[in-house]
Amino acid sequence: MPEFYHQLQLQRKLLLVLTLVLTVFSLLGAFSLAVLVGSGLDVYVAPWQERTAWLFFNILMLLAGCGFVGGILLILRRRPTLAMLARLVERRHPQLKENLTTAVEVLERGAPFNPLEEALIRQVERETQTIVFRTATLPRRLHPVGAIVLVIGAFLLFQATQQSSLYSKATYYQRDRMSGEGSGLTIEPGDAEAPRGSDLTITAKVNRWERDPRIFLREDGHEVSYPMMLDDKGAGQFTLFDLQEDTTYRVETSSLR
Repeated sequence: MPEFYHQLQLQRKLLLVLTLVLTVFSLLGAFSLAVLVGSGLDVYVAPWQERTAWLFFNILMLLAGCGFVGGILLILRRRPTLAMLARLVERRHPQLKENLTTAVEVLERGAPFNPLEEALIRQVERETQTIVFRTATLPRRLHPVGAIVLVIGAFLLFQATQQSSLYSKATYYQRDRMSGEGSGLTIEPGDAEAPRGSDLTITAKVNRWERDPRIFLREDGHEVSYPMMLDDKGAGQFTLFDLQEDTTYRVETSSLR
């Protein structure tokens, strides 16, 4: 096969790899940007529960995975043929007229070639010797500078997500799920028995995030909440006086439950 035909085949493979790489970094950048936006809402608008951050993070990962699969299928479906690349080269090198495309179509059809076709292939081989196929086949939307900016920008955004509050909350929640017990809040006495008529002091040690524990109780069939007072060590305390019946409670902070 002539050299120009091998060059077109090589560029077709390289364009596929380049498009896949840019697709991956585009999705990475979009994913990272969404995480940073969520972190901004968490820090500057209202704190998110760790579970909410974990769910948001996993939904983003699912969407990114679906986008990656869909992107690959779309890229493979719209992958340019050698004839399409030949026409792109001809637009940038008008002196070729349509000879390159015609020669590619003849070569793809296969031998035997008639004398006119052989003469055309030799002519195109001579005319393309000085052409740099690497740049001649590169679509304008895949400008090298834009591609470099995209890759660097996506990488920096991803690095920033590693320091975000959303990432930390999702990581803590996943770690607690795997261990089977929460590490953010330590509640004492937890599930305990107390004599009728006695007082019970509930203590909540907040190990991370906001120290704003609230206790939730059932009163007259309705759920009510009260802020817990912080002691000198930063632990929340709330006392139930004169217990006469079973009492169900839970403790939450803005980020933990």
